[in-house]
Formats: sequence, C-alpha cells, structure tokens
Amino acid sequence: MEIGTLILLSLVVAGSTTIIVVAIIWGYKLKIKKEELRDKTLVELERERTKDLNRWQSFSESLFQTNKGLMEVYCKNNTKQKE
Repeated sequence: MEIGTLILLSLVVAGSTTIIVVAIIWGYKLKIKKEELRDKTLVELERERTKDLNRWQSFSESLFQTNKGLMEVYCKNNTKQKE
C-alpha cells in the first residue's frame, strides 16, 4: 500500500471514530435532557395537584364550618321549641 492510501485510511478511521463518539455523547445528553424534562413535567403536575388538593381542603373546611354553624343554630332552635 502506498503511504497516501494509509494516511487516507487512517483519516477515515479517525473521522468515523470521532463521529461515533460525538453521536454517543450527543445521544446521552439528549437522553439526560429528556429525563430532566420529564422530571420537570412531573414536578409541575404534582404542584398543580397539590394546589387543587389545597383548594378542595379549604373548601371542605369552609363547608364543615358552615354546617357546624347551621347545626348549632338548629340545635338551639330545637331546644327552644321543646321548652
């Protein structure tokens, strides 16, 4: 083989190896970004879910207080009627 052919073959092998290594690194970084995005999305969904649960809890506590007040008034009125 001629020296020029060997040099060209070496350059092709080096270039191919570089492309493969860069592709592997790029794919790994893309995979990490995808996982980070998924985790971020899950965190956002959990935050929204927590906000909704807090709203429902506040609503149920308010409803409970209202019902408690109504029951107290009803019991007082019922007691007065029995007397």
